[in-house]
Amino acid sequence: MDIFRLHTSPDGDSIIESVTVPMQAEDEEGHLSASFPATDVVLCEVDSSFSQDWHNAPCRRMVIVISGALEIELKDGSLTEVLPGQILLTEDLDGSGHKTRVSSTESLQVAIIPLA
Repeated sequence: MDIFRLHTSPDGDSIIESVTVPMQAEDEEGHLSASFPATDVVLCEVDSSFSQDWHNAPCRRMVIVISGALEIELKDGSLTEVLPGQILLTEDLDGSGHKTRVSSTESLQVAIIPLA
């Protein structure tokens, strides 16, 4: 399964990349990843005008887009859109940070899962 990983490069800039989460066969019908220990699940809804200026992730967490679309902007001007059903792993706890904004005309609904 592919997810987006937002983290800090050795030179201090936030970078985003698509990474594959390894999966092991559970049985003939499905596959499971290794466990991601988590502390909470928080549901969040913001309207289509939501925007955050430069910031770092407050903690290591997974953000799962339920509806709407989330756009991530990096220092180099690159944009990544995270769509419904996609997962963003945020790990850029320091460094240059990133901007976020809703990139859809509808509100954004996400599940936020802080990781232990």
